[in-house]
Amino acid sequence: MVPVTFSPDSTRIAVWTNLPNQVTLWRISDGAALMAFPSGITNEGIGAIRFSPDGTHLVTTGYFPFMDEIYGWQQKGMIRFWRISDGALRQMYDAGTGIGVTSPVAWSPDGTRFAYGTYEGTAVVARTPAAIQTLSVSAVAMLSDGNVLLSQPGTPNATYHVEATTNSLVWREIGTATANPNGYFQFLDTNCHGCPIKLYRFWKSQ
Repeated sequence: MVPVTFSPDSTRIAVWTNLPNQVTLWRISDGAALMAFPSGITNEGIGAIRFSPDGTHLVTTGYFPFMDEIYGWQQKGMIRFWRISDGALRQMYDAGTGIGVTSPVAWSPDGTRFAYGTYEGTAVVARTPAAIQTLSVSAVAMLSDGNVLLSQPGTPNATYHVEATTNSLVWREIGTATANPNGYFQFLDTNCHGCPIKLYRFWKSQ
């Protein structure tokens, strides 16, 4: 079975192949290959792929082999965090991974922790690496003047449309925002005074 996963917005799909050993990100609308994530290690096993909650990173789980001078061929569980915008490997994680990580990662609601399972049957909860965590947490802040400041992770330098609703039925665009090179953007809503409830959503320009 080949590990595959859809992006949070269902516009892309990530697939791992062993020859070559890499994950490839494809756009579903036209089948275009967007990015490759090669590990550079042969005979590696990838069991699962998972996107970060904000869709800016991929996380692969599995194992990598190595030769021990005494015991010969060995393997170690490995979790890798990849940045989607440029394919960079941001973090390698092998703490408490046993001889193999046999599950995809599962995120806490705020994205600051993740959990995984090992070949030995152990469930582990770990802190999300700082380089990933800073891009995984959204925030809504009510300012002293009554305005609302939205902070949202996204794709570096991409433009996002901000939509709002007061009834969960009718949404309207209230502006746009551009993510900085680190993939983060903010939007100030100055038209929320007197609203008993207001919800927001974002979508990226193609």
